[in-house]
Parts: sequence; C-alpha cells; structure tokens
Amino acid sequence: MPTGHSQTRPRLRNPQSLLKHAAAVSGDVKAKSEVSFDHKLSTPGDPKSILGSTLKAKANSDGEDVVTPMVEQVARAVMAEVSKKK
Repeated sequence: MPTGHSQTRPRLRNPQSLLKHAAAVSGDVKAKSEVSFDHKLSTPGDPKSILGSTLKAKANSDGEDVVTPMVEQVARAVMAEVSKKK
C-alpha cells in the first residue's frame, strides 16, 4: 500500500469493500510511490492457496489511480480460476 497512513493491510472479503478501499487509497498516492497489492484465493476451510501473488505499480503523478488496474487484473485471474471446469 502507499506510504503514510494508508499502509494498512485490510482483509477485504467482498468486492464492494475492496473497491471502496481502492478508491480511498488512490487519492493518497503520490508521484513515484510504489503500491503493492497482495491477494490470495482459497476455498473455505482450506488454508492452501489456489491463486495468489503480489502485484506492484509505481505512480507517475500525485493521485494517480494505480490500484484499480491491479484490482481488475486480480478479478480477471479469479474469474478465470473459478470458471475452470473440474
């Protein structure tokens, strides 16, 4: 997460809260800040990850929304994973 007070690691369980948090964090981003987005997908009751990684982006300007593209990338990966036929 960006440096400063937004450097928390929220455990957001639903898309609505994730998007609200992403929008709030984006306003705090300063030029040259590096933002990290850790994510993990697992089935309930099984701590083993099905999918997960850390994405990173660097802001080119103050207030640049570097969070939303990472959230979109994760959403596509999650949809691809859960759509697989077993």
